[in-house]
This record gives sequence, C-alpha cells and structure tokens, in this order.
Amino acid sequence: MEIELNSQLENGNDNDVLDLGDSFLCKFGRFKEFLTQAILGNRFLFSQKINESLNNKGIQIKYCDSDNRSLFHSATWTEDVKCKILKINSKGWQDARFRIKISLEFEIDEPEIEEIKEPESPLDDLRRMINEATS
Repeated sequence: MEIELNSQLENGNDNDVLDLGDSFLCKFGRFKEFLTQAILGNRFLFSQKINESLNNKGIQIKYCDSDNRSLFHSATWTEDVKCKILKINSKGWQDARFRIKISLEFEIDEPEIEEIKEPESPLDDLRRMINEATS
C-alpha cells in the first residue's frame, strides 16, 4: 500500500501551524507525519477489512508465493495482487494486478478577491465642476 501526497502536502512548510478546531493547534509537519503513520500503521487492519468484505461476497484472493505455488491467502494489499483478465474480443487471458494507493490531499482555500472599482479620474471632478459653473 502506498500513500501519495499532493504537492501542497509534499512541499508544505512543516513549521506552519494548523488549527484543527476547538483551539487544537498542531504543526503542519507533525500532523502530516501522524496522519501518514496512522494510515500505514493500520494498513493490516485496512487489508483485513477489504478481505472480509470480499469473502462475504464469496470472493477469495488467490495468492502466489515466491515458489509460484497458488495458495488461498488473505491479501495484504501492500504489494500487487496479481490476477488475469479475459477481455471481450481479446485473444486470451492477460496478466493484470490490483494495488491500493491512498492519496492524501490538502488544499489551501484562496481568499476571494473583491472586485476593485476603478477610482474616478481627478479630471472627472474638474470636468463636473466646469460643467456646473458654465451651466
């Protein structure tokens, strides 16, 4: 299982501070580290939940060991899960694989930019004064 971080997570300043609500403050780098550890530290629980769900549907993953012996085994999903696919109009079975990749994304909301009205030209004031004086 792999975790992919978007560019703002990957390149963010680890010393920036996050307010996570209820006055809970945490440095950006520490939060990113804790979040990554939480996902990776629980990857076997995550894998177990996937396998249980598949087993409940009658699907059991066939796993090949290093000697290429086929075994029914709970996939860890930390490495590729090999399979084969028979596509319509193909000439036969093709090798394929599943893998789980978790993508963590973080985006900073950009403040809305208020539309700035062009200030009137000082000449407009002079023109108005001249027009009033001559009318």
